[in-house]
Amino acid sequence: MTARVIFQQLNLPPDRYPAFKDELLDRIRAIPGVEAAAVVHEIPLDDWGGANVWMDSADARQGKHTNLSRIGPDYFKTLQIALLAGRDFDARDRVGTPKVTIVNEAFAASFWMEQVQSAIGFWVEATPGDPETPYEIVGLVRDTKYEDLREEFAPIALLRRRAKRRRRPGAPVMIRSRLAPRRDGRGRQARPQRDQSWNYR
Repeated sequence: MTARVIFQQLNLPPDRYPAFKDELLDRIRAIPGVEAAAVVHEIPLDDWGGANVWMDSADARQGKHTNLSRIGPDYFKTLQIALLAGRDFDARDRVGTPKVTIVNEAFAASFWMEQVQSAIGFWVEATPGDPETPYEIVGLVRDTKYEDLREEFAPIALLRRRAKRRRRPGAPVMIRSRLAPRRDGRGRQARPQRDQSWNYR
């Protein structure tokens, strides 16, 4: 299940966004039947983006287009994506530390990486929102689809979602539950009721 939380509709001041997202995830994970939940930057098969990247040993002229997304804790658990090598993101990957990434098998194959280890890194080209940035690869995950279920597996680099000075006005949330969706009397999926306690004023 996916949902989008729009902070302005909750009357939240921008400096409350990061704490509210943590509180929201804690409340969702505490619901009976919920197995995992994660806040993401882009929802898979929905609104992802990409950029040219090149390995530390190369230069920008050797860049290859790579799909990118920023993810939060429990992303791989929520989507049941297997970690094949290295590590997941953890408390070491906070604001002010070197930026890290986890890549998929297609990325490793595209750049001829025989193994993933902390010594391997790459650069992402400058974008309107960020300068040219280096990342250190700390993990390798199983291939997944990116934009379309019919497409071939493509290189994906998953970046750690961090709090930024320019805070986004909302956040997509992904939820994995072992419970079936609730149905109304006509057999249609019931719309969730508004929880007024989430209206911070």
